[in-house]
Amino acid sequence: FSGVFSWQLPMLVQTLGGLEQFTNISRTLCPHNNLFAEDEDTCDISSLNTPIVHLTSSSPDDIKVTIYVETVQDFYIKLNSVTNFTSTPSQPKYYFYPFNQGPNNMIDLPTQTARRKYACNKELDASEQRRLDTYFVQSNFRSVSGWMSRPKSVIVLIESDDDICAVVSIQNFS
Repeated sequence: FSGVFSWQLPMLVQTLGGLEQFTNISRTLCPHNNLFAEDEDTCDISSLNTPIVHLTSSSPDDIKVTIYVETVQDFYIKLNSVTNFTSTPSQPKYYFYPFNQGPNNMIDLPTQTARRKYACNKELDASEQRRLDTYFVQSNFRSVSGWMSRPKSVIVLIESDDDICAVVSIQNFS
């Protein structure tokens, strides 16, 4: 993970109706590397991006904190698809949008998974082998033809200031 994140609880947010207090907070910690990027081959996924959590309190009383860590499902946004979400000031939503979404502007996660298995000397089934063969042919054609531009990817942050509007922020992730 890149960066240091800090949050204060309770979290007070000014709204049109007054102050809103949040006692729960969640954030998506985005990995520094994209496991599906073509230029980032790594086999040791388990040791990547281990978060370190440090808690402090100025309270003289004991406090109880529950930390729940989960892998975000559907973190990748596909082109021309609808993504429904709920966002609050204490729980903004993060999504990863890779610009290199392959033929027909669709991200090809099965091919990227097959590439990763191949790079890590893991056994491929027949379908994965066909995908990989097709990928290598297309990659060779692109480099021979001179299509060497490197697309970039972004993290899309969607946060809600109130019940009516949402702010969309696009940050360079590469």
